[in-house]
Amino acid sequence: MEPSSSSSKRIKVESKPMYSDQQLVGSNLLDDVTSSNSSESLNDYGSSDPGLNFEALRWSTTFVDKSMLIRCLMNDKEHRVLLTAPPRFGKTMACNMLKVFFQIVNSEQELKKKYNLFEDLRIYKCSEKCTDNHECKRKNFFRKHCGQHPVISLDFAQLSAMSYSSFLASLRDMITRQFKKYRCLIHMGDKTYIWSSNNMGELDVKRFLRYLKDADDNDHWIKSKADDSADQYIFKAFRYLIEVVSVYYQTKKTNRKIIMLIDEFDAPFMELLFHKEKDERIITLLRKLMRLLCKDEISAEFVERVMIFSVTAFGGMISLGANNVRRRTFLDKDYDYYKFFGFTKEEVDALVKSTVPESQREKALDEIGIWYNNYTVIGDKDTSICNPVSITNYLPNLVRRSYWIESVGTKYVCELFKFEKMQEKVFPAIRENQNISINTTTTQLDDISTLKKLRESISNCINQEQVDLALQFLTECGYFNVIHKDDTTWTLQIPNQELKAIFTDKLHKALLSVKTNLFNVNQQKSFVNALKSLGCGEEHEPTQYVTFKESVENLYTNRELPKAHFHFHCDLWMLIFGSENFHCFSELPIKKGWSPRLDLIIITKCAAIIIEVKRNEQDSAKKALKQCIEKKYYEIFESMENEIKGLKKILMGLHLSDDGNVSIRYLANFEPNRITSIKKIVEEDSYEC
Repeated sequence: MEPSSSSSKRIKVESKPMYSDQQLVGSNLLDDVTSSNSSESLNDYGSSDPGLNFEALRWSTTFVDKSMLIRCLMNDKEHRVLLTAPPRFGKTMACNMLKVFFQIVNSEQELKKKYNLFEDLRIYKCSEKCTDNHECKRKNFFRKHCGQHPVISLDFAQLSAMSYSSFLASLRDMITRQFKKYRCLIHMGDKTYIWSSNNMGELDVKRFLRYLKDADDNDHWIKSKADDSADQYIFKAFRYLIEVVSVYYQTKKTNRKIIMLIDEFDAPFMELLFHKEKDERIITLLRKLMRLLCKDEISAEFVERVMIFSVTAFGGMISLGANNVRRRTFLDKDYDYYKFFGFTKEEVDALVKSTVPESQREKALDEIGIWYNNYTVIGDKDTSICNPVSITNYLPNLVRRSYWIESVGTKYVCELFKFEKMQEKVFPAIRENQNISINTTTTQLDDISTLKKLRESISNCINQEQVDLALQFLTECGYFNVIHKDDTTWTLQIPNQELKAIFTDKLHKALLSVKTNLFNVNQQKSFVNALKSLGCGEEHEPTQYVTFKESVENLYTNRELPKAHFHFHCDLWMLIFGSENFHCFSELPIKKGWSPRLDLIIITKCAAIIIEVKRNEQDSAKKALKQCIEKKYYEIFESMENEIKGLKKILMGLHLSDDGNVSIRYLANFEPNRITSIKKIVEEDSYEC
């Protein structure tokens, strides 16, 4: 069969008999099965979510051509591949594109529709100058595979792991959708239903009809299938479907094996993690299912490629069920998959050029680079990836928000940041852009139980191995970026300002949740009142600062001193943030992006106060104040001009020694335009108490 339009003549597929739904109606066995859900067919490419539908987005202004993923996957030496990437990085869209591309067509109209979707993409054209008459490897590949494979596409997000019975029911629904999709394999003969192809040999059409009937008859399923045999029935049905579909489309000219697509592979495990205790029966079924789809003799004979998309690997699951699956991490330079998930710099530049007015492009690229970029490719620090959901939401109005965070949530981050060892590990990465080193292992199913216990724990007990496991999990979910790895160690960083800002907020809120009763009421009241008084009055009042110094010392009377700078800083922030008397910001960048970050800025009725905290014995209040001047922390005042108009500006260095003594060095009414010498202003113009 060839498309009738001249522009489509180069695509050739072999003809198959086509039968309408009307031709299938007439047998009691298939009265409803063939006439209902007519949209659920080989031609139903779309996702239920239009935002994840390749056809819907193909013509949008923010469409990015990722079609070469098709060739990359087909050229991979491994035929069973697990692709992992964080949420909202385009995995479901990629899966939908693959389904649209490969799915075999049975009509000239569908062939033309498929061709129109891909004719201007890189999967077809070897260059911009490539014409319709030019022969090249890409066109040859395109003709060989586009619309030439039966596809079985499974979405594991549809599997419910809330209970064993719900899992069985959802697994049954998954297989029945596939039978309905391929009901065109049969048609009405003279007296009964027969196969629509002569390739089927001795395969029993009645068995296909029986599964198809079960697919539309929930009562029949419930009555005839007890739980203890339901899983066997499901797997037999799956094996049969794979064989039937593959045999149906085999011809003398081509052996059209199945392309198997599995999206949201880890969804059932995530549900177990967040909602239920681990049910070994569900795990056993998942192992059996993976073995059937990837390694079973039926799969080996009839399935050409299995492509699995997932956030996390859960390698133990794969190795026990199907150890022939090979993982491909999207940011690993050893493979080319980093080009196909997220947006590259070149793709972002092109999107900005096509969607943003020229006068605003520089600003847009600057904000994107700071807020949404910097998932660097392992082994190539000069190549980085942006998360696409933030880019596509930011570009229309150039409004900066935490779009990725809003779409994936932060519940798990909040629950893990309650542990002090997690805080100690993450805080330096937030404050000083330091890297985080963790020991890693292949994720096993028992790790689900460990992570679940950590989430639900009300104690502060966590060991280093558990910290590393939690950080490994958060990294696979996209909250951190791996910049270096070897067999047992990952080096992590926080990718961008979107994540750094949310980490700062969640870390502080986690501290509030566990330190609410750290200080008694009188200590808190004394500290808050002393802070409120700073800068009040027309003249400089040294006694205000002495009182404030004493209130800080009083916090640690008869209690253990904070171990390090991080803990001291967090204690003060918790007290200030928990009061309704101030506007307080912590770990605020002086300017946009990765500029120096000040410890605390507090706005009272009288003053705007910058405080740099020091805890190490080798430090001092003078060093803290000098840091404020050298790193120009005071420039934050310029960006807050409206909020602090008429208020005094105070710069303060605050140091807590190992003996519990507090020292303060401060500038009482700071004016940036009067700075002539850092040494002079620190040594001569500042006050100490």
